[in-house]
Amino acid sequence: ETHGADALRLYLLNSPAMKAEELRLTEDGIRQSLRDVIIPLWNSYSFFVLYANVDGWSPREGAGVVVSNRLDRWILSELQTLVHNINEEMEAYRLYRTVPAMVQFVEKLTNWYIRRSRRRFWKSDDDADKASAYATLYQTLVTFIKCLAPILPYVTETIYNNLVRSWDTAAPESVHLCDMPVADESLRDTELEEQMHLAMRACALGRALRSKHDLKVRQPLARIFLLPPDEHSREELVQVSDLIADELNVKEVVLVEDETEISEVSYKPNFRALGPRFGKRMKEVGAFISKLTTEQVKSLADGSTLEIAGGTIGIDDVEVQRRERDDVVVAVEENLAVGLDIHVTEKLACEGCVRELVNRLQNLRKDIGLEVSDRIRLWVQGDGVIEPAVNAFRDTIAAETLAVEVTVGSLPEGETMVSKELEVNGNACTVALDKV
Repeated sequence: ETHGADALRLYLLNSPAMKAEELRLTEDGIRQSLRDVIIPLWNSYSFFVLYANVDGWSPREGAGVVVSNRLDRWILSELQTLVHNINEEMEAYRLYRTVPAMVQFVEKLTNWYIRRSRRRFWKSDDDADKASAYATLYQTLVTFIKCLAPILPYVTETIYNNLVRSWDTAAPESVHLCDMPVADESLRDTELEEQMHLAMRACALGRALRSKHDLKVRQPLARIFLLPPDEHSREELVQVSDLIADELNVKEVVLVEDETEISEVSYKPNFRALGPRFGKRMKEVGAFISKLTTEQVKSLADGSTLEIAGGTIGIDDVEVQRRERDDVVVAVEENLAVGLDIHVTEKLACEGCVRELVNRLQNLRKDIGLEVSDRIRLWVQGDGVIEPAVNAFRDTIAAETLAVEVTVGSLPEGETMVSKELEVNGNACTVALDKV
């Protein structure tokens, strides 16, 4: 009664009970099922419905739309891969493997595709691109709920009735009367999936660096440095550099050739591994390792060895020590290195202040019950950098908040829908807004 039958079914299908093992039923586990799949799925569906209604979009318009956007092609490829894998696992009665695959797909759908495509739904100046986004998300949601129907019968039935039956009376009366989707192999693009996976890895490292150094994502930064593990990965990162820049809010993505461009690197011997093999000649081996070049270390990482003191050494015999530069912080994972330039110039700080203000204004719009399409008039009065920042980015603020007029330095004399004092990045200000 608290969490619903769908959450319980999902929890049990992903539990040891499916392998005939003991299970201790916990309410925390059921709640986790809600958080992992059901709530993100419902949020994705609600997002689509909200903007489709605002634009008056109908699934009939999605027929025949040419999908060319990289993000659209990627999520459709991931969807077909999911369908392929789920059918394979279900036919083999390995139901316990289907839930992790669904969790991973929901993560990609919500935290990458929709987040990176959000502007295309509400601000796109390219009608063809917006049509592609709507058609892609609609197809993804409908196909995904058909896959989920045996596991989440109630949630998927509700979504199906609204997305499909509401306009197509010839469609099956229930999602449970639909055929199980079959993967369209022509839509699968493994190379594109690899590109996006690499981009998401780079962004995860970048976000971790921001968090570690207390830099909000809304604060723009000058550049990010990427050191890919190989040339193929370098080419893939070039293809998705615009997505990485947008996700991490950086002005420039720079691909570097070696670690020395983003940090101070030195090499030391792994005494535990080398000591038993070289004994008294360890001093000679240590001196040799300390003078290794970047090219030699790359060669060792690729699997080659070097001869020294009558023996050979490999990459496991070398300890890499990194010391960050004052202005660049570095994170490394599985041979992918990310360096983030954390120096915030006055101009970047000003832009960060504006982004923070826009976020507060968007929240104010929600709090007073404005629709996503409602236009407003905006007044801003503040200390420090607030007023110069608003003047410098007036057009950006107007576009982001749907303001037809932005007044800086004074507040309205009469009543407005809302007037509120805010603190934005340590600067006090008062904002007022009214619906047009």
